[in-house]
Amino acid sequence: MNINHPYILIADDDYEMLERYRLLLGLPDEACSSSTLDKLDDFISSLGEPEESTPEAPWEATLVEQGFDAIHTATQAKQQGTSITHAFLDMRMPPGMDGLQTAARLRELYPQIKIIFVSAYIDHSTEEMDRVLGKAHWHFLQKPFKDEDILKLLP
Repeated sequence: MNINHPYILIADDDYEMLERYRLLLGLPDEACSSSTLDKLDDFISSLGEPEESTPEAPWEATLVEQGFDAIHTATQAKQQGTSITHAFLDMRMPPGMDGLQTAARLRELYPQIKIIFVSAYIDHSTEEMDRVLGKAHWHFLQKPFKDEDILKLLP
C-alpha cells in the first residue's frame, strides 16, 4: 500500500455495488478481497459483458463485503503504517456488523477518517450517529446515488 495516496475502504454486501465502486474509482481487480473478487467475477460472467480495463487511480482502495472484513482490513493497514482516509459504508450488511458499528470501530483506529454512509436506509437517528461518531464528522448518501456524488467526497 502506498501511503502517499488517499486510501479508501469500501464495505457493502451488494456485489453489484462493489463492482460499481470499482469501476467508478478506476480500481484494478486487486482492490477486492479474494472472496469478493470471486463473487464479482461470477456476477460479471453472468452478465456476459467483457471486463473493462481500468486506468491508474489517484487513490488506493480495498472493497469488502462485511463490516468485520472492513475492521480486519483497517487493522492490518494500521499495522503496516497505512492511514485510511475515507470509508464508504453500507448501513445494512447482514448477517454481521451494521454500518454504524463498523464506523465506530474504524473511528477508534483512525480518529480522522472521513465516514460516508451510502445506503438506501438510515437505521439510526442523527443524534445517535452524532453521539457515536462526533457531530458533523460523517456524511450520508442515499442509494441510488449519482457517480459524481461519490467523486465529490474524495480528494
